[in-house]
Amino acid sequence: MYVTGDIVVMDEDGFIKIVDRQFRFSKIGGEMVPHGKIEEVLQFATAGAACAVTSVADDRRGERLVAFVAGDGTTPLQIW
Repeated sequence: MYVTGDIVVMDEDGFIKIVDRQFRFSKIGGEMVPHGKIEEVLQFATAGAACAVTSVADDRRGERLVAFVAGDGTTPLQIW
């Protein structure tokens, strides 16, 4: 289980909703990457689908991004 720094709530059916985040940027290979900007690009690319971006630890680059995009179900999609 990864600790992402996101603040979430889980409903009675087990669905998780990201309601806020402790960190709004990830440091990837020395670069600060804003989660909100990545979410904007994903929403544009998916015709407005609900999107959320977070990060997980990466041994080589410090962190890597993981995106959740609503579709038939919420499926993690590595984008970085």
